[in-house]
Amino acid sequence: TALDFIGGTEEEVVGQSFIETPWWPNNNETRKRLEDSIKRAWKGETIRKEVMALDKEGLNHPVDFCLTPFRDKDGDIASLIFEGRDVAEVKKVQNRLEYEVHHDSLTQLGNRRQCIKAIYEMQMRNHLGGMSILYFDICHFTNINHAYGYRWGDELLTLLAERLSRLT
Repeated sequence: TALDFIGGTEEEVVGQSFIETPWWPNNNETRKRLEDSIKRAWKGETIRKEVMALDKEGLNHPVDFCLTPFRDKDGDIASLIFEGRDVAEVKKVQNRLEYEVHHDSLTQLGNRRQCIKAIYEMQMRNHLGGMSILYFDICHFTNINHAYGYRWGDELLTLLAERLSRLT
């Protein structure tokens, strides 16, 4: 539950301004954004975004945060419903998948997708001035695999990757 997340009790949060509760980092920027979201929700807007919330150890966690206006039978906003889901594990999986999409699983070097992404990002920042691209192909590499086995071929690629990594 949300109280378990902060290691708190109902008595510690009931009656407090939502902004003052232990879930939120105690800084002006966070409070200002939270106050802005609450004002927009009181005007009828549903707010959903990722925010950082504090757990019982004071560590930040990414939280999928939703603030929904609740209307009474006359259609007037009677209260706000605050929801939050800790998405730290989801973020870890997303980051891992993002890494795997852009890196070779054997050598851990950036793959073609990573190279294209890096070039695009540098281009967007106009930082292509002093950049070099090294592309090479190990001719007849399949001969190594066939003669010595895939294990040795993988060893050779891994060793080559380690040495290349030292150069960058």
